[in-house]
Amino acid sequence: MDETSRAALDLLRRDDKIDWVLSHLVSSFSEGIAQSAKERGSLAQVDFQLASFDMTSKERTKREKYETSRPYEEAEKLELITFALHEVFVTLPEIQAATAKALTELGATSTRIEFDAPDDEERTDGSYAVDVAPNTENLADLRQRFASFTQKLES
Repeated sequence: MDETSRAALDLLRRDDKIDWVLSHLVSSFSEGIAQSAKERGSLAQVDFQLASFDMTSKERTKREKYETSRPYEEAEKLELITFALHEVFVTLPEIQAATAKALTELGATSTRIEFDAPDDEERTDGSYAVDVAPNTENLADLRQRFASFTQKLES
């Protein structure tokens, strides 16, 4: 792993509230970026097994249907880290606030909403509850955390 993405992941390790994000990012980096064998062959003509001139058209078509993966480049790692944190610190809280506002406007009297993970085995880690009342202080704090992270990442 390159220096900048490693530093970014080290920053994430300092915040135990988002360790699940770190876990998913590391897993994604180790899996690489999925691509079809056809894309790989056209992007990297140095792969002589896929671009072999000895193959018949039928063999080549059959082989191009397979999927493979390639490692993330440093810029792609940083882009994924930034995207994931933006979703967690900015997009998700905005969606939650908009949902709470809409429910309140529709006359809902609930004070909390529970979100359950779709799979039973993920429910203990993937479920959470939020207050229905929009919390603008929390939104501002989360946006600030994201801005702080991106600022540290750029320096």
